[in-house]
Amino acid sequence: TDKRLQPQQLVELKEDKKQTDLYVYHIESKTIHQLSNDSLSVYLPKKLKSNYLIASNELPYQASYQWDSPFRKDHYRISVLDGKIEALHMGTGFGGQLSPKGTYYTYYDGVKKEHVLVDVKTKKTTCINCERKDVKWDEDLNGTPQLADALGIIGWLKDEKAVLIQSEFDVWKYDLESKNLTALSKEEGWKKNEKYAYYNGQKDSLFMDLSNGFLIGTSEITHATTIYNTTTLDTVYFTNHALVDLDISDNKSSILLRKSSIKDYPEALLLDAGFKNERQISKTNPQQSACDIQKTLSPPNPDQRRVRFIFGRTRSE
Repeated sequence: TDKRLQPQQLVELKEDKKQTDLYVYHIESKTIHQLSNDSLSVYLPKKLKSNYLIASNELPYQASYQWDSPFRKDHYRISVLDGKIEALHMGTGFGGQLSPKGTYYTYYDGVKKEHVLVDVKTKKTTCINCERKDVKWDEDLNGTPQLADALGIIGWLKDEKAVLIQSEFDVWKYDLESKNLTALSKEEGWKKNEKYAYYNGQKDSLFMDLSNGFLIGTSEITHATTIYNTTTLDTVYFTNHALVDLDISDNKSSILLRKSSIKDYPEALLLDAGFKNERQISKTNPQQSACDIQKTLSPPNPDQRRVRFIFGRTRSE
């Protein structure tokens, strides 16, 4: 029987005809290995930093895509050295990532709300967030009747000794040796109603280095932004704005950011190391200074202001 409906097959026919297979050619040994085929689709990153790629097979589940969510797939690890294929997990719905060296595989069980880590060599599985069932690890679907995806695996620390995980309010670190799960943000996010996220200061590195990153906290009450030192949680930068964009130069000497509020447009701002000497380097709309948006939108009495704020939060108090 067909795995896809006939109308779907007709719509996707052109794309099906474009499908190709992926091969790797080793110059020194003059050998070539096939990495993908009719059933295995390989995810190829822009920069290959590992000897392994992750591949997926959706054919066993295509028919269920008409009624089931999430769309499940079988995941495999493929070696770019010799083309060897190893099964990782069957029927993965959410997640499905390899660690930087390809030693571990992680996925999210939406039913049990568990982040699962698999040792590819031993096939041993470990739930890395099970000790904190009181923490919300998945997305808020606002009442939609379907399984929610995880907020995600952030990345790995040096030598795959620890992995960072995102929860609703905090950033967590799971240590593979001690098997301890701790919050980098010391669970301050939940306490202060402030959502923490991790900013990776080494985008091109295989691993994350906490000394080169920051924790960014966004207040759910005021929408103000605080940037913290990852290890001490000391405040590095504060602004009564929502952070739109942040980029730090490779040598850490210059910082480019954009921030916005009901009053200020997110112009480009340049700062020196340590978030010092902030100055504006763009002027998108010269006429904006003549328009007081805050005064125009502010309601005439406190009761109306409170109603407007509740609607803006998109969740019940």
